Amino acid sequence: MQPVTESLAVAITSGVKLTTELTSLCKKLFKKYPRKLRERSGVDRRRDGERRQDLKLRLRRGLWLEYHRATESGKFDDMPRDLHTRGKLLAALVTEARRYRFLDRENHAEISSSNALERALDCIWRNPQAGVDGSGQSKAVYVIEAVAQELYATYDVKIRDRREGERRAAAAGAR
Repeated sequence: MQPVTESLAVAITSGVKLTTELTSLCKKLFKKYPRKLRERSGVDRRRDGERRQDLKLRLRRGLWLEYHRATESGKFDDMPRDLHTRGKLLAALVTEARRYRFLDRENHAEISSSNALERALDCIWRNPQAGVDGSGQSKAVYVIEAVAQELYATYDVKIRDRREGERRAAAAGAR
């Protein structure tokens, strides 16, 4: 280790002085402009139109995104009407369907998400005109659009409130 020379000591002290001056300058500068915090005491802090979408649009987009994540297919990829494709479609869409509640329109009983999705797929698969483009080709985006329309036409669709989910119930039971 080398001894501390006078020039090194001067350089260190000037660096420390510069750092302290910069720190005090920053404190003065940010003291003038305090953070602006929103009031959080309200029950629903969202402003009008913020983040909320039409439920039908949200269902359609969610189903499409889940299908795309699972299969990496493009919107206009062909979707043959066979059992293998139907099984892949059901497996891909069930994750998004679980985010919603499907109520029977007649007796208002809740139908399981997978059951509602299966019924909608059965309807689409039986109807050769459902989920096709103008030339009669079955394309992914049209099939998923038809599934969303069928779900919305058959059931009263409600979004599940995550605040009422199993996570909170389990935490309350543990206390």
